[in-house]
Formats: sequence, C-alpha cells, structure tokens
Amino acid sequence: MIKDVPPNTTVVGIPGKIVTKEEFPVYSGLEHNKLPDPEALMLQSLAEQVSKLEARTKTLENELKKTKEENRILKIVKTK
Repeated sequence: MIKDVPPNTTVVGIPGKIVTKEEFPVYSGLEHNKLPDPEALMLQSLAEQVSKLEARTKTLENELKKTKEENRILKIVKTK
C-alpha cells in the first residue's frame, strides 16, 4: 500500500519507516556535489588507454614498414 509522506520527513527502508532527525542526524558541511564521478573517471582512463594504444600501433606499423623495406633491399642485394 502506498501512503503520502508527511512534509519535511524522511522515509527509509522496505517497508518504509518515517525517521526523525534524532535517529539520523543531518550533517552540515557535506559536499556531495564534489564527490568524484567514477563513470567519468573510467571513461577518461579508457580514452587515455586508447590514445596510448593508437600511438603504439602507429609506431609498430612504422617499424614494420621499415623492416619490410630493409628486407626488400636485402633481397635485391642477395640476388645480385
């Protein structure tokens, strides 16, 4: 059954129970708006990893091109 919650009250639990400020005091000075955003941190970390992997891939592709060219030149030299 669903009931209205009286103004300026808090309901906790299942089934809901009205609690008083004495039971659960209000702490002033809490800055929940300054808590870290774990999803944003994870996305930032993943973006950094992707950038590093892209740079590494480019380096390896360049090394492979260089190796292929060196092998091509060696093959030409050996056949002469």
